[in-house]
Amino acid sequence: GTPVDRTATVVADLEGHLEDRWRASGERDGGITNWISFIGRGSPRYVLPADVDPRRSHLARLLINFTDRDHALAAAPELTGWLHDRHPDLHAVVRPLGYGPPVDAPVEVRIASDQDRHLFALADTVRQRLRALPATRDVTDDWGPRVKTLVVDVDQQRARRAGVTSADVARGLRTGLDGLTVAEYRAADEPIPVRLRTAAGRSLDPSRLATLEIPGRGAGRGVTLGQVADLDLQWQAPVIHRRDRVRTITVSAQLAGSATAASVAGRLEPVLATAVADCGPGTTFAFGGEVEASREANESIYARLPVAFLAIVLLLVLQFDRLKQPLIVLLTIPLALVGVVAGLWLLDGVLGFMTLLGVISLAGIVINNAIVLLQRIGLERTDNGRDPADAVVAAAQQRLRPILLTTGTTVGGLIPLYLGGGPLWESLAITIICGLLFATVLTLGVVPVLYAQLEGIRFDRAADRQEAS
Repeated sequence: GTPVDRTATVVADLEGHLEDRWRASGERDGGITNWISFIGRGSPRYVLPADVDPRRSHLARLLINFTDRDHALAAAPELTGWLHDRHPDLHAVVRPLGYGPPVDAPVEVRIASDQDRHLFALADTVRQRLRALPATRDVTDDWGPRVKTLVVDVDQQRARRAGVTSADVARGLRTGLDGLTVAEYRAADEPIPVRLRTAAGRSLDPSRLATLEIPGRGAGRGVTLGQVADLDLQWQAPVIHRRDRVRTITVSAQLAGSATAASVAGRLEPVLATAVADCGPGTTFAFGGEVEASREANESIYARLPVAFLAIVLLLVLQFDRLKQPLIVLLTIPLALVGVVAGLWLLDGVLGFMTLLGVISLAGIVINNAIVLLQRIGLERTDNGRDPADAVVAAAQQRLRPILLTTGTTVGGLIPLYLGGGPLWESLAITIICGLLFATVLTLGVVPVLYAQLEGIRFDRAADRQEAS
C-alpha cells in the first residue's frame, strides 16, 4: 500500500495495544487517560516547546496523556520495546514532554563537507560511536538509508544529433511515468490536477525504460530514451540536506537513563576533532540538540551580564560614595560559588541554564545581605559614635538574627521546589539553597574581616581598652 496506509496500519496497531493495556490495568488506574493520533502530518503546537512537523506521508505522531509524569516515564521504555519488536523496520521515538526549547533529539551531530566520501565516512563513524555508548539509543540520521536510483545521463552529442534537449528528455520522462500537469479542475473548493500520461507509462517495466519514447521539437522526430541517454542503477541518498549551502548530515540519538547530552558530546568531541583534521579543509562538525539549545540560552545571558555588572557597580558607588565598600560586596560574590559547586556535586544537580539563573539570583541576595551589614557598621560609627572595632563587632551581632531569618525563610520556601519541581527547577533550587547557606557564613564572617582589613582597623587595641575598663 501507500506510505499513508502503512503508517495508518502501524498507528492502529499501537492504539490497539494502548487499549488492551488500559483495560488490563483497571481502566484509569493504569495511568493512561486518553490519546490522539495524527497520520501523515505532525500535531499542532499544543504547548510552546512542541515542534511542528511538516506534512509527510510516512509520518505519524501520537499524544498520550497519563495521570502523572511517573507513569509516562515508566511507560516510555515499555512502548519503545513493544514497537521495536512488533515493527522492527519502524523508526519510533517515545519520550515524555520536554521542558526546554523544542529539539528533535537530545544528541545531534552535524557533519558538513564538500566531499561525499568524507561526509559518509564521518557519519558512519559517529553512528558507530553512538551505538557503542550505553547512554544512547535510537541512533539515526536525517538522510536515511541509501536507495536504488536509476540515473539518466543524457549524452549531449547524441541528443543534439537527434534534435532533442535535456528539457525534452525530462519532459518525456515526467509525461511517461508520473504524468505532466496540463490543467486543473476545481470540484467545489478542492482543486484536482489534470495530468497527461502515456498509456505505456502505467505498466512500464523499469528494465524497459530505455524504450520510452521522447518526443522531439518537430513532427516525426521522436527518439527512444536509450538512443540519447545512458541508464545506470546507483545507490544514492533519498534526501540531501544542506546547511549554509553545504551538504550536511545530522546524526541524532536519544538518551537512555540519566545520561546528559553534554556528557555524550564530551566523549565524541575528541574523536571527531581528530577525524575532521585528517579530512582536511572543507569538512566541519558541530553539535546540535540540547547542547546547542543550552549554549544559545547561556549566550543570551552572557551578552547582558556586563551591562548588569556595570549597573550594580554604579549603584553601589552612588550608595556608599566610596570604592572600598563596593569592592567588599563584589568580592563576596565569587566566594559564594563554593557552596553552589558543593551542592550540585552532593545532590547530583546539573550545571545548565537554570543553574546559571540561580547563580544570578544568588548574587542579588548576597549583595543585599552585604549591603545591610556594611550600612549597619557605618551607622554604629557615625550615629552611635562607637570605635571602629567595636562598630564592626556590634553590627555583626545585631544583623545576625535578621540575616539568619531571611536565609531560613528563603531556604524553606525553596525546599518544595527542589522536591517537586522536577528536572527543570531542581538545579535552580539546589543552587540557591546551597549557595545561600554558604553565603550566609560569608556575610557574617568574611565581610567584617574584609572591612577591617581595608579600613586598617586593629582589634587588639579594642581588647586592651576592654581589659583596662
